[in-house]
Amino acid sequence: MQTRVDLLRQALKDFDVSLENEALDQEIYFLDEMLRWNTRINLTAIVDPLAMLEKHLIDSLVLLKWCHAGQLLDVGSGAGLPGVPLAIAARQLEVTSLETVGKKCAFQKHIKRSLHLTNLQVVNQRVESYLPQSPPTQIVARAFAKMEQFFAFTRHLIRTGTRLYFMLGAAELDKNLLNSLCIQENIQLLHRDTYILPFSKARRQFLVFVKQA
Repeated sequence: MQTRVDLLRQALKDFDVSLENEALDQEIYFLDEMLRWNTRINLTAIVDPLAMLEKHLIDSLVLLKWCHAGQLLDVGSGAGLPGVPLAIAARQLEVTSLETVGKKCAFQKHIKRSLHLTNLQVVNQRVESYLPQSPPTQIVARAFAKMEQFFAFTRHLIRTGTRLYFMLGAAELDKNLLNSLCIQENIQLLHRDTYILPFSKARRQFLVFVKQA
């Protein structure tokens, strides 16, 4: 019988993503701790181990195909998704996980301490009021807000060359809205990817934008 580590390794391989054994073990630890904390605070409605593997880890780690070394801001991260799995998988990333709920931040800080994630910063703050010393070079949103809200909330953080990753479900994109937002925000759509999750066969979409000069 395949272990969750085996299932995770194989699923990521199918997405051309490869992790070391230590990182794979730490990803599973993150899920197990999420379940343990979930008995006390509301971190996730998904409690089936296979569904957590797919919807929390695999669906977060597909981002590794596109993000690059440097700063990454995860907006509205909840229990730390996708920021914490990315920080575990890619220590060259400097991940800031931005979340408004203090108890969810406490969980993320517990994971940071437990796994010695020196490349992870957890900030209990709303994105609209977040003013870092240096703006992030990459910003990601997963299950956070509508696309137009994502752009509006992060506008003060975006500079020329900033990359924005927007992760969403199977709903059809409003192409007119997308084109209008790109013109309004002076942002170019670099890539649009549609992929299928391995167990549930749920469809997901992934958009990569870059801020123009």
